[in-house]
Amino acid sequence: MEQQAVLVIAHGSPHPAWMEMVEEAVRLANLPLPVRVAYLGGVEEQSIPRQLAALEQAGAERILAVPLFVSSGSGHIGEIREMLGVGSRPNGRKARIIWCEPLNDAPEVVRIVADRLTELSVAPERESLLLIGHGNGEAGLRGEWERVLRSVASQLQQEWRFKQAAYATLLPDTVAAEASRLAVAGRVLVVPMFLSEGYFTRTAIPQRLQGVPCEYNGKTYLPHP
Repeated sequence: MEQQAVLVIAHGSPHPAWMEMVEEAVRLANLPLPVRVAYLGGVEEQSIPRQLAALEQAGAERILAVPLFVSSGSGHIGEIREMLGVGSRPNGRKARIIWCEPLNDAPEVVRIVADRLTELSVAPERESLLLIGHGNGEAGLRGEWERVLRSVASQLQQEWRFKQAAYATLLPDTVAAEASRLAVAGRVLVVPMFLSEGYFTRTAIPQRLQGVPCEYNGKTYLPHP
């Protein structure tokens, strides 16, 4: 049987606390295989090539590549697949790479967002839900982002029975317009669909929500058990 290992790949950040949050989530997963966390940028000692090589040197013959990204619509996904040589085994590569999909609309994502809503909602029948994602300006990737956001909004609407359930993106920027539209009908609950807190959740989204009456605490997927 092939020796297996896991390579978890995240975007990375200049802030150490961001990386610690990701690595704590991986530790809590308690995977029964050797696992390393790699970052797309900003952390040279934990770059994708270095962490991949370390797993191979430890004897891994089959590596499960887990992109810890919110959506398959991220422009970085193609870049990561190319770096890993997904679909081929580049010269010098010992291990076979098994590609896993990003988080997308997995049941765990829906559960996390539902938990965030319990902190905001008082009476769902009198409230509207607005999910906000990063989005993408490219048509094909934009469609994938919208598919994920639409799916999660629809599942939460079936469970919570809000007045309305909608979504918006930063790219293209539809946040202010969608939030204002929902606010006409009453209380709006805003949940960011981002892996962890940072510029987008602390600055970009609040700026776009200025002047719109809504409930927003900026809590993201992580930390969450």
